[in-house]
Amino acid sequence: MSNIKEHINSLRTKVNHGEKDRFSLPPTPRLFNTHDEGFTAEFESFLQNTQIVKVIDTYESQLLELFHIRFPHIKEESGEAESNFVEFKRKHLDKAKSLEECGVWVYYPWTKYLVHFLEKEMYQEIRTARNKLLITSEEEKKFRNFVAGVCGLSIGNSVALSIAYSSGCEIMKLADPDVFSASNLNRVRIPAYYVGIKKVYVAAQQIYEINPFAKLILYENGITSENLHDFLFGEHPLQVLIEEMDSLKMKLFIRLAARNAGIPVLMTTDNGDDAIIDVDRFDVMPDKPPYKTLPPVELKAVTEGLMFGEPFSLSDRERAKFATKLVGPDAIVPRMQESLMEVGSTLASWPQLGTAAFLGGAVIAYLTRRLALGEEVKDGKSFISLDQLLLAGEQSDEKLTYRQKMKDAIANYITEDHYLQKENYRSWNVKASDFPYHGSIKEQLRFLLNYAILAPSSHNTQPWRFHIEGDNIYLLGDEKRQLEFSDPTGREYFVSLGACLANLIFAAEAFGFKSNLEYFPNSDKKTVAKIIFEGKAQKEVDSSIDLITNRSSDRGFYNGQPLPENFVQDLKRLETEYIGLEVHLSNDKKSKSEVAELAANGTELALENESFRKELAGWIRHNYTNLYDGMPGNTLNLDDMSSVLGPFLMFNFNLGKGHAKHDQEVIESSAAGVTICVDQDTPEYWVKAGKLYEEILLLATKYNLRSGTLAAPVELPPLTEKMKTILHTEKTPVCFFRIGFSKQTKVPHSPRIPLELLLD
Repeated sequence: MSNIKEHINSLRTKVNHGEKDRFSLPPTPRLFNTHDEGFTAEFESFLQNTQIVKVIDTYESQLLELFHIRFPHIKEESGEAESNFVEFKRKHLDKAKSLEECGVWVYYPWTKYLVHFLEKEMYQEIRTARNKLLITSEEEKKFRNFVAGVCGLSIGNSVALSIAYSSGCEIMKLADPDVFSASNLNRVRIPAYYVGIKKVYVAAQQIYEINPFAKLILYENGITSENLHDFLFGEHPLQVLIEEMDSLKMKLFIRLAARNAGIPVLMTTDNGDDAIIDVDRFDVMPDKPPYKTLPPVELKAVTEGLMFGEPFSLSDRERAKFATKLVGPDAIVPRMQESLMEVGSTLASWPQLGTAAFLGGAVIAYLTRRLALGEEVKDGKSFISLDQLLLAGEQSDEKLTYRQKMKDAIANYITEDHYLQKENYRSWNVKASDFPYHGSIKEQLRFLLNYAILAPSSHNTQPWRFHIEGDNIYLLGDEKRQLEFSDPTGREYFVSLGACLANLIFAAEAFGFKSNLEYFPNSDKKTVAKIIFEGKAQKEVDSSIDLITNRSSDRGFYNGQPLPENFVQDLKRLETEYIGLEVHLSNDKKSKSEVAELAANGTELALENESFRKELAGWIRHNYTNLYDGMPGNTLNLDDMSSVLGPFLMFNFNLGKGHAKHDQEVIESSAAGVTICVDQDTPEYWVKAGKLYEEILLLATKYNLRSGTLAAPVELPPLTEKMKTILHTEKTPVCFFRIGFSKQTKVPHSPRIPLELLLD
């Protein structure tokens, strides 16, 4: 009985090692130029010691073709053609004994083919003959000498081959860390047996088989912080960068590098059967939008930036969303829109078609040639739609209605709150209906802590831990999460812990518990409070519990509407519950302007401190973060691209003036600035101030008001004294924030450390 598996394994043992070496090593053809000194001995030795499976010698037919190209007036069928070619061949032989001793022999190790070519300039003359006069000889020379770098060799494969077929960019740098998969076969011109082979090797093989005289520099690990300088500058500095990488972070950062180096960037994005073309003319427009407001970024800073911050690793669904936002939903064809919304659900990945890959490859090759010729290639996005160009009825009412429907659907898709389903956001999904009424007191108190951890904290550090003992909960501080440069005294640290305490007591009361509170019950500062619970949970839960999950920080612009009078009255009543604390409202134009100016000065001063800036950068997250703490860019009003670049820019540059202006404007757009002052500038009072702060935020949420905290006016001593003067108080300001009616309908939450990681 036949055992196929056994036969196949035996065959693998016999042949696969050699085959693997041929396809999985950097492809470098070996050239033997018959004019080189020592050619004969070297070539004969090579022939005797090398396995060659096929010799392809079409040298004479190439020579005949060259003859007809140079003498087009001599018709091939005429009697004089043969005699003239004999003379042409005789002169070509010169001192050589035979045609085998002319030209260049090329050995391709991946196929083990030995191929005979005319020498380089003659071969190029044949290759470019049919370009004339569409491309002149002078233009062909400029294009051939133009240096291109291609990053990403899926669609980039089509680009690189289109350039090679056009006889352009004899020197090319190719970068891609990936291998081909079977699903690439719908859009890349490769045989199926290249599945599993590095994309960069395959592209190199294909180009060398077109032009053995090409000079290819391969980056088989893709672009990294270690090789970026060599890729851009190196021995052959790039004159154009063609970017087709999968890494979304690298897409952004390599443009910063190209901008600094003055290198134009080209990119094609497949769009169904169509193509979207992006041109960044950094060679003539280094300050083009959206880079206009960014300072020049040195390459060293870019390479460090690639290593800075959290990994930008996205799910397929997140990648589809991110890319859709960058491209713009209006630009995406309807069927592509439908497909994108299924990525991560019924579709495994971003859909792509070979027609779009080939179309984009041809367009980028065209643009590369135009850049090489010094022509005015326009900056920006272009959309090539085969449907619009070639299909009748594309402007019919039915088609227009369908396209609008899909645009609306994709717009909803990219803004939907899927982030709440991520592991690092699941704490926000707590529901009062899940309260364990039949559980032990420990289980019930533990449930209340699900609300405590939703409190705001400086930089979203979440510096709290908990210990449950009998009917008591101990609120503990995690000193490792105190900010060294932003909060050297620990004031914000204790204010954050006070906010956590407020949520815990607020939630307990909503479920019917009574609580007694002791501040710093032990001699150490680590145990911040002991909460003693009394009573029994009630079935009727106070609906105010939802204020905790509905609260969110809003750092955007407000609409300037005044505070509701009922809110002001409730705030005054709340203030009376705290002995030794004052709440100051800056809600008239003059006082609001004064605190806004002071806050702006504070922001500028704080950001002048490099240590403060770098610490802040370390807590900024991109919008698709998987981390449990820190501030995602969307909570800072940063779009997806800015959320990736933001930490890097904050780390490397002082953007204080811009941030100061923003802070001043957002305060002036608010209904009021709110300052909490204390009798004693001590940890106990800071905790009390934090508790009052969160209670005010929950009250504001009840009135559909939003809030945003700015610490600089109360953290920098010179400004604190000025704040006391503005507020006409002798008490110490310890907490400043603004409130008002937001212009945004939705404000995202920040991630949370799971409760189970916070229990001692």
